[in-house]
Amino acid sequence: MVRLSRFEVFDPDEVAVAHVWNRTCRRCFLFGDDSVSGKNFDLRKVWIEDLLQHLAAEFGIDLLGFAILSNHFHLILRTRPDVVASWSDEEVAAHWCRICPHNRKPDGSPAEPTKPEIRSIAGCPVKLAEIRQRLSSLSWWMRLLCQRVSMRANAEEDESGRFFQDRYKATRLVDEASLLACSAYVDLNLIRAAMAQTLETSDHTSVQRRIEAAQQDIAQPQDAPEALEDRPERQTKRPDAFLSPLTIDEASDPIGPDWHTASSVCMADPRISFVRIFCVSVHSASKIGMSIRSGCTRQSAQ
Repeated sequence: MVRLSRFEVFDPDEVAVAHVWNRTCRRCFLFGDDSVSGKNFDLRKVWIEDLLQHLAAEFGIDLLGFAILSNHFHLILRTRPDVVASWSDEEVAAHWCRICPHNRKPDGSPAEPTKPEIRSIAGCPVKLAEIRQRLSSLSWWMRLLCQRVSMRANAEEDESGRFFQDRYKATRLVDEASLLACSAYVDLNLIRAAMAQTLETSDHTSVQRRIEAAQQDIAQPQDAPEALEDRPERQTKRPDAFLSPLTIDEASDPIGPDWHTASSVCMADPRISFVRIFCVSVHSASKIGMSIRSGCTRQSAQ
């Protein structure tokens, strides 16, 4: 059966939530302990997480969840073309220049775009319209993520050719039930693969970052969400600052997206749906993990 074009599944002008994943060539453990070469590539998981932080800050896409394993990774993304549409021409140009910078600082991070660089995009209506659409595109997010990981890994080993076995896979999540199931699957993926026993030890996952931030809030009460509203510089230091924020008050919170103003990223608050998912994952982890380890529901990691 012929696979559908991305445009047939994801309308570029429509807000959409998707489960996205990609796998290395021949399922080799190129993000972990490779038994063939005897090398450890865990550092590449750090590369991916650093890239996710950078892309989440610049794209009009919410990063809702992620898990990085030894030969593949999972992401839950929410496109926000409505947010990108609210950006000025200069903001669109600046975001793109930081994603694909002309110059870099000595530490390798993107240099702030110059006025001529911004004008070269903002002053061209055709280029501006194309880049505005790219900034909320799953395809461009995954293109830049996979391309940069592949190029760096190949350069590290003096190799060439494919690093990922195929184009990325994406499944649209159309309701709360599918979103709940997918989020729990991503959060518990390392436990299911017998790579960790608890969420706290599930390295390079979004749920671990959220737990670290919650523990930080408990240890430092002054950094509670209410205080961070007035101190955005402290918000950026939170382990989960690059993730879509999660808050809940079932008595008063509206159902659906709600604008979030404290974070450095451009995203809206997913509110009830995603907090329920997170809470279900946290409270179910030990029970599900015990079942997996006991062999009751054992199966190979996807």
